[in-house]
Amino acid sequence: MKNFRLLLLAGSALLLASCNTDKVPGYGLSGTVVEGTYDSSGILTTTPWKGGVGSVVASIPTQDGRDLTELARTTLAADGKFNLSLPRPANNQLGPVDGEDVAGSGAHCQGTIEISDRQAQGTGLFLSVDAKDASKDGLLALVAGSTVMTGDKVVIDQVSGGLMYVDRDVKIKGVRTCIVSLKEGTATTTNDVNLTLQKGWNKFTTALKIEADGTRSQGTITLRSGSFPTDNWVFMSPGIAQPLGLQSLKTFNIPFFR
Repeated sequence: MKNFRLLLLAGSALLLASCNTDKVPGYGLSGTVVEGTYDSSGILTTTPWKGGVGSVVASIPTQDGRDLTELARTTLAADGKFNLSLPRPANNQLGPVDGEDVAGSGAHCQGTIEISDRQAQGTGLFLSVDAKDASKDGLLALVAGSTVMTGDKVVIDQVSGGLMYVDRDVKIKGVRTCIVSLKEGTATTTNDVNLTLQKGWNKFTTALKIEADGTRSQGTITLRSGSFPTDNWVFMSPGIAQPLGLQSLKTFNIPFFR
């Protein structure tokens, strides 16, 4: 699926589920925007939206995956609530559903991601805020979970939600493990994918569990079709720094933290 890992990144990079297929009823999406920040322990905390009225914008990746194209927008109320109707993307806005795109690729990866219909086309959805206060403009993400840091060790247990569109019913399933050796240490990531998608917009969840220290990282990324982990869409100001533990994970080139 075109630039699918970018979609996953959007949910988890803000710090960072049910297993039943849950097609979005009537392509309608509603929720509440909240503001996120990190406490002194590196745990994500949220507070009510203070950016005032504005718009929530739904976008999909361009053909080259380098930019986003607006698909729909709706009013964002002063209390952060919104209701959005999602249209069907045009055929030329869709791309192949690709197992390697979902779960990593390269000689350092082993395992197969099976796709029930290789002709399936799809795309992911990004939500962002367009506020009167420019400092409140940015991507939104559905995230919940915890992060615990002890010295050089960081343990992350996070879950994030997302939406994807497919032009036909399709199943994506498999396990792939990628091991990367760097001068800083070894990063091992296991991708466990089990998505049952119906034609149209579908909800999915990504569970992220990682343990890392100064020399190694061991992580599991689990993708399931299902309900969102929360109805709160988190806005994280670009000026807010990530906890040191999360910064260290980027060293290992874990897909979610690139």
